[in-house]
Amino acid sequence: MISFVINDTGVGIEKDYLPRLFEPFSKEEEGTSNRYGSTGLGMAITKNIVDMMGGEIEVTSEKGRGSEFYVTIPLQVCQSGQDDTLEADFSNITALIVDDDITACEHGAVVLSRVGIRADHALSGRDALTMMEKQRSLKMPYRIVLVDWKMPEMDGVELTRHIRRRQGDEDTTIILTTYNWDDIMEEALDAGVDAFLAKPLFAGNIRQKITAILSEKKERKAAQTISLAGKRVMLAEVWDSSGSP
Repeated sequence: MISFVINDTGVGIEKDYLPRLFEPFSKEEEGTSNRYGSTGLGMAITKNIVDMMGGEIEVTSEKGRGSEFYVTIPLQVCQSGQDDTLEADFSNITALIVDDDITACEHGAVVLSRVGIRADHALSGRDALTMMEKQRSLKMPYRIVLVDWKMPEMDGVELTRHIRRRQGDEDTTIILTTYNWDDIMEEALDAGVDAFLAKPLFAGNIRQKITAILSEKKERKAAQTISLAGKRVMLAEVWDSSGSP
């Protein structure tokens, strides 16, 4: 049972009127509802929603001092606070690390392997695009691409643009950098970068960070595909005495 307490320091409600507060079209004489042209439906709708959820709503008030509402609703305990499928699928994820520093590539591959992610590496943007095309032709595309921001010839942002033009949004591209990425964030996001991570990578928190990044991208994609076709929507509007909303 979850309880919510909402209070205000408004004009308050007369005790004699409280029993009728949740009745449809009910208005307190000389009260704020008449003053502001209320229809008297707001509290009735609120109580109806609380009732449908199996909860209860109560109110105490003192004229001139304000009101306090108590809402109690039964809610089930969630079975899991995280998307377990991302954790379970780590062993099936192949990553590509793109960095002109071979030591950084090897270190990143070791860190990812500790959480069950196999990683290949490329030392330039051109090599990365070739390897990604090959994996895609084999029906085994890289799901994660970790790209160093500053590389010669083609930096991480430019590489991401090429990836998006050639392969769409099927992978999760993450910029790796030892610098502050605030200056390039807008440009990188426009290019199609999904997230940023600081170098060097650490095995202690890489699982949580990769899980969060994949989960956020999954949620964004789901939000883009949500349709309201066939749904019912209720619109509640309050009009004042002049007839204007």
